[in-house]
Amino acid sequence: MFNWGRIVEEQIRNAEQNGEFDNLASTGKPINYHDEETALEGDLKMAHHILKNANAAPFWIELDKDIRARQEQCRALLADARASATPAVRGRLIAEYRVEAKSLNDRILHFNCICPAPHLLAKAPLDAEAGVASLRRTKD
Repeated sequence: MFNWGRIVEEQIRNAEQNGEFDNLASTGKPINYHDEETALEGDLKMAHHILKNANAAPFWIELDKDIRARQEQCRALLADARASATPAVRGRLIAEYRVEAKSLNDRILHFNCICPAPHLLAKAPLDAEAGVASLRRTKD
């Protein structure tokens, strides 16, 4: 049976003695141990590596981007409702906001279930009724 560790160590030592490591592009620069793949292990690390090489992102990251866009859309709907001149337009925008907030909260729940570190990355759901209540306070 081969001792692979010894063979690899010997090859590294020979390459070092022959100067094969002298002109590497990263010579003299610190190693970046804080990239996104360093903390991952096993199959998850391989999956992230493949996705990175394919210029793709894991589903939970794409979902996070979608959530951020929808949060901005909810803020815009509230701002439009706040600025609306007529009660009919305001009512329509509030109804639209509630529908969008429900959809957003469903996505947040899904995200919180699938993200790899929920204790760090979990998102709080949007309190739609607090947003509507804030409109009433600013209008009065």
